[in-house]
Amino acid sequence: MPSIEDTLAVHALIAEYSHIIDGREWDELPRLFTNDGIFDASSVGYPPVEGMAALRKHMETADHPITHMVTNIVLKDIDADTMTAACLVLTPTAEGLMAPGDYRDIIVRTNDGWRFKKRVVLPRYHGDAIPRRPTPE
Repeated sequence: MPSIEDTLAVHALIAEYSHIIDGREWDELPRLFTNDGIFDASSVGYPPVEGMAALRKHMETADHPITHMVTNIVLKDIDADTMTAACLVLTPTAEGLMAPGDYRDIIVRTNDGWRFKKRVVLPRYHGDAIPRRPTPE
């Protein structure tokens, strides 16, 4: 089980992601991802991207919802410097509905604090099973 300090730091990272993406603060992406970080939104039609330059280009050009609301965060230690996170994300649609989905993350400790090594976006549709956590590669 992650320490209280690590748990709070990773919860802060997950919250910061929403604020940075919703604020379109692309210069702040290094506060979220490792330099070789992977963002995989292939389940919603975008190719996976790897590395800071590709992450930034994707984030600048993707069709983002107005806001990301993240809840139900569950963390699991892999080792002292790696953990997985599973969380529910809710995004409002233009029609005023809520689109639910899941993030499945691999998060690593760096010299600058915790960062996403890999973030996978998984939408939920009626009848879908809840996605499993990713495993480090």
